[in-house]
Amino acid sequence: MYGSSGGDFEAGAGGVVSLAGVNANATGDAGDGGAIDVVAGRGLVLRAPLLAKGSGSAIGSGGGSGGAISASAGFGDLRLEASVLAEGADPDGDGGDIALDAAGSVFVLAGVTISARASGGDGAGGFVSISEVHET
Repeated sequence: MYGSSGGDFEAGAGGVVSLAGVNANATGDAGDGGAIDVVAGRGLVLRAPLLAKGSGSAIGSGGGSGGAISASAGFGDLRLEASVLAEGADPDGDGGDIALDAAGSVFVLAGVTISARASGGDGAGGFVSISEVHET
């Protein structure tokens, strides 16, 4: 199937959320990555990868772009224990968008990758934003 893009995933809760990963990767020829949006009221722990990567093409029709990933903790910390990837596919898929924010602190464990890169030389890198908002 030409251009089958990744799906969309949305989740929200008022308390602390522990998420065991989401795969919104494209699977079709030159498909774009999907969208992932996770909102936690008091804290968010990402225990397995969040993936929204574009797919390549077996027939030379180009590469899909990375999707959009947003993860936020409204009144607590955001802890990344696994990678967050919104990468474009070879040769010309652009990187996607990643937004990570917390009202508390953002912790990124060693070995975790956060990437919105383009995998091929004809694609442009995406956007990554990581923010902490400490109100007094």
